[in-house]
Amino acid sequence: MKPPGVPCMLTNGHMRVRAAVRGLIVLLVSPLVGPSVAAAQEEIFAARRSKVYHIRLCSAAKNISAENRVRFKSEKEAVSEGRRLCKSCARLVEREAEAAEKAKSDGANTPADDAEARRRTTKDGRAEKDEGAPESPGAPVPSAGDAIKPSQPDRSQADEPEIETLSARVKEVVAGGTIVLESGEHVRLWGVGCPRSGQMDGEAAASFLAKRVKGRKVQLSWHRGEDGTSPRDALGRLVASVSYGSDKSDLASALLLEGLAWVDRGQPCPRRAEYLNREDDAAWSQRGVWKRLSGAAGRREAVVGKHTHQYHAPDCPHVAHLIEPATITLNEARGRRLSPCEFWRDAK
Repeated sequence: MKPPGVPCMLTNGHMRVRAAVRGLIVLLVSPLVGPSVAAAQEEIFAARRSKVYHIRLCSAAKNISAENRVRFKSEKEAVSEGRRLCKSCARLVEREAEAAEKAKSDGANTPADDAEARRRTTKDGRAEKDEGAPESPGAPVPSAGDAIKPSQPDRSQADEPEIETLSARVKEVVAGGTIVLESGEHVRLWGVGCPRSGQMDGEAAASFLAKRVKGRKVQLSWHRGEDGTSPRDALGRLVASVSYGSDKSDLASALLLEGLAWVDRGQPCPRRAEYLNREDDAAWSQRGVWKRLSGAAGRREAVVGKHTHQYHAPDCPHVAHLIEPATITLNEARGRRLSPCEFWRDAK
């Protein structure tokens, strides 16, 4: 993947191949899943300062205000301005194409198959069943002496984690993405990390949160552990998803889109795919924590290790535990989509 901020340059050959593939997808999708996706691809637009463009059905595109929206006549025009297709849009088109292909293959019965199905249907609409026939293809036919075994209960539901919900009012917001409820409970946003006090954009992130939820009611949800306890981090904070407003907007998702948080790659989260898309949009546009710094600030040294998702100061105690440590600049770390460790403090 090319680094954020570098325009996407495609040759004429690449453009022709891309157009042909997209055209084939539209031909597959349109007759089987209706005109929605085909019509959506005719509507191409982007945010004015963004490096990506969207189709109408993309969820990320709904957050672009009318005054901040730029429309394009074609994908070629969008690409010529250095923009690339949003990953959410690309996945949407791929899923629709896969669904269309599956529907096409499922509907490929022969006339003989259809006639046999009609013959084996009773007048009350239920399918006939041959006596002694197995329940499924390949299953053995039971003999007269075989005892009928009771069906086993479906345990798939029991294996799913139980979801807890809570409606509460926010008393205050502090740096580090921590929300304090009126009850005194401290809540950390599930699946993301926010700049801490002393880190660049730490105050901006806290201000963003306070503007949206301080003094207001929010809805929290989390997965209860197998032992019945609520998930908590090392600081004792409740780890939960938080939604706010009449439309139940996800607070972590809003932070990521503004570039005021990172996806926590070390923590499983059911909304991981959505969060990565939001982070990707902010990183390509160099918003918030992804903005490149000028002068000495951007050239400041940071230490990273193999397979790491964080960068560290040279004197950080974590450096001694890194595998194959290497020194890069702060701007390079941001370009690699790395987040600062808990001990990192930005220069004043």
